[in-house]
Amino acid sequence: MSQRLSESAAGTPHLQYLDGVRGLAILVVLLRHFLPDNDVFWSKSALSYSRLLTGSWMGVDLFFVLSGFLITGILLRTKTSTNFFSVFYLRRALRIFPLYYGILMVVFVLIPLLGLQSLDGYSEIKRVQGFLWLYAQNIPLSFQTIQADPYSVGYFRFSHFWSLAVEEQFYLLWPLIVWMTNRKQFIAVCGCCVALAILLRLIMYYFGVHFGVTYTFTLCRIDSLAMGGFVAVMASESERGALKILHHRMKPIAILAGIAILFVWAKEKGVWAEMTEMRTWGYTASAILSSFLIVSLLNARPDSLVRRVFSMRWLRFFGTYSYGLYVLHFPLVAFYPLFRIPSIADAHFPGAPLVDIWIRTIVLMALCLFTAMISYHCYEKPLLTLKRFFVARPRINVQRETPLPVVESV
Repeated sequence: MSQRLSESAAGTPHLQYLDGVRGLAILVVLLRHFLPDNDVFWSKSALSYSRLLTGSWMGVDLFFVLSGFLITGILLRTKTSTNFFSVFYLRRALRIFPLYYGILMVVFVLIPLLGLQSLDGYSEIKRVQGFLWLYAQNIPLSFQTIQADPYSVGYFRFSHFWSLAVEEQFYLLWPLIVWMTNRKQFIAVCGCCVALAILLRLIMYYFGVHFGVTYTFTLCRIDSLAMGGFVAVMASESERGALKILHHRMKPIAILAGIAILFVWAKEKGVWAEMTEMRTWGYTASAILSSFLIVSLLNARPDSLVRRVFSMRWLRFFGTYSYGLYVLHFPLVAFYPLFRIPSIADAHFPGAPLVDIWIRTIVLMALCLFTAMISYHCYEKPLLTLKRFFVARPRINVQRETPLPVVESV
C-alpha cells in the first residue's frame, strides 16, 4: 500500500493575512444582505456599485475555499495522531456548535418559555426546526419550484444557514478521505469533486431543477471546498516548489475565469447567482479566483502589496469576528424595523431613499459587529479554552516530545 499523505505545513502558525481574507468575505456577504432586496436597487439601470454587488455571492465561495484549505491543513498536520478523528470533531464542535445551537435554543426553547410564540413567522419556522437542528437545511424540500423560503419568515431568518450545513456535511466525510488517501489519490479526489459539482449543476439545469437547489446543495458546491483542500496539499512543507508551480499554472486559468465573469457582468449589467452562466460554470470560476487569491498570498513576499493589503488591521478585525457576524446578521436584520429609525425618504432631499439605504446598512453593520463581539468574548471564547483538553497525540513510533500542534481555522 502506498504511503499516506504526510503532515502538511498548511497548518503553519497563524497566518494573519488569511484573517484579512475572511474579513473581505464577510464584508461582501454583509453588504449583500443589508442592502434592500428589490428590483429597483439591483436592476440593470441601477447605479454601478449596486450592479457590482450582484456578484457579492462570491463571498460565500471565498469562505468555502478558505475553509477547505484550513480544514485540510489541520487534518494533514494531525494525520499521524492516534486520536485523529476524535480530536478533529471535538475541536470543531467547540468552535461551531455553541453559537449555532445557542441561537436555536433561544428560538425554540426560550421563546416558548416566554410565551412569545405569537411572533410573526414563529409557527412557520417551528415546522422546519428539525432540519435546522440537524444541519440539513440545504437539503431540498422541492426540486422543481420553491414558492417561499421556509427558513426566512417574519422575524425569523435562517436562510443563510445553508452554507453552514454545507460545511458541516463536508466535515463528516473529509477527514476520512484525508486519512485513507495518499497525496496523488487525494488530488484525484479533489479533481473528481470539482468535476462532479459541475456535472450535477449542468444536469440539474437541463432538467429544470430550481436554482435554490443548485446553489445550496452540498454536492453542487463541493468544488469550492475541494479546491481549498487541493491548495492545502500543494502548500505542504515538502511541496513548496509545487506551490510555486501551481501559482504559475493557475494564473492564466484565473485570468480566464475573471474575464469570463466580467464579460457576463458587462453584458447583463450584473452577475446574479441565479443566472444560467453562474449556476452552471460560474460557481467554479468564482472558486478558481478565490483559490488563486490564497495561492498568491501564500506565494507572495512578506512585504508584497497583496500581503500588506490583507494584513491590514481593520480587515483582520472583521475576519476575527466573521463567524459570529455571519450567524447573527440575518436574524438581526429581521428585527431592524423594531428600532423605528426615522426615514428621510419623504423629505425634500435629493436621493433621500438611497441615503436611507446606506443609513440602514451602517446601523445594521454596527449592531451586528457589537453583538458578534459580545458573543465571541463573553460566550464563545471561554468555551474555546476547553480545546486544551483535546490535543492530537502522536503515535508511539513518531518521535515527538510535545503534542502535535493544531492550527485553528477560526
